[in-house]
Amino acid sequence: MTDKKRSDYVASLRAMKTGELLEELSAIEKASLELRLQAGGAVEKNVRGIRNLRRNAARVKTLLREREIDSYMSGEAAAIRAGEALPAPLPAGNAPGAELEAGDSPGGEG
Repeated sequence: MTDKKRSDYVASLRAMKTGELLEELSAIEKASLELRLQAGGAVEKNVRGIRNLRRNAARVKTLLREREIDSYMSGEAAAIRAGEALPAPLPAGNAPGAELEAGDSPGGEG
């Protein structure tokens, strides 16, 4: 994929809504599976096509993750503007499972 085509594709992805991106990801994964199954018995595999689909899936996943982070950060920023307290991260000593003594099992009997 040339730089121009790639940038056009990414621009079109950025214009999509989250639901459309999820549909695009599903279609890419389906096409990737079909291509890999086709290539399974073939002597000459379409390696470039598989690689391009894998990269396109990564592009979509990256955009979805960016939106997830933006959503979290905007919620955090709104909480700060509203003067609400943000939950503090757990101190190292209060990590889940820290209350177990050496030799204890998390199942209860130990």
